Amino acid sequence: LPDVDVSVIRRPAAARGAREELVLQLGREELHAELCIQLPDGFPLRAATAEPPEKMPGIPRPRVRNWMLQARQVLVGQKPMGVGRVMMMWARSFALFFEGVEDCPICYNLVHLTMQTIPRKACPTCKNKFHSECLYHWFKTSAKTTCPLCSQPF
Repeated sequence: LPDVDVSVIRRPAAARGAREELVLQLGREELHAELCIQLPDGFPLRAATAEPPEKMPGIPRPRVRNWMLQARQVLVGQKPMGVGRVMMMWARSFALFFEGVEDCPICYNLVHLTMQTIPRKACPTCKNKFHSECLYHWFKTSAKTTCPLCSQPF
């Protein structure tokens, strides 16, 4: 990823009952962030869990909350996708945030959960950008072909 330092550290379980952790460390200039993934004793037969970072200076809390919700959905959702996918999505979201890419207003994520794309389909009226997959789902479930935000024809 351009302009982002990425590393993964494996922390063994130090005490009895403690969980082994994978720590994704992200850095850009003087900003640093970590995402801890806790691996249970029965991993991979038991799902890993993501722990929110204590603080991520320079990144708004709602954006971090959206990233955490996406991480949890990837780890334990209807179709779990794995620890590696969570780490990749966090690293890409961190990098794209500093490039000025905005969240999709439908799913509230930078990187689409299954297709790994960024919002590119812009509304001709309000100029908000959406993931193609999110727009397709919106058109299909709402039986409308209007923008979800401004209600103008798409």
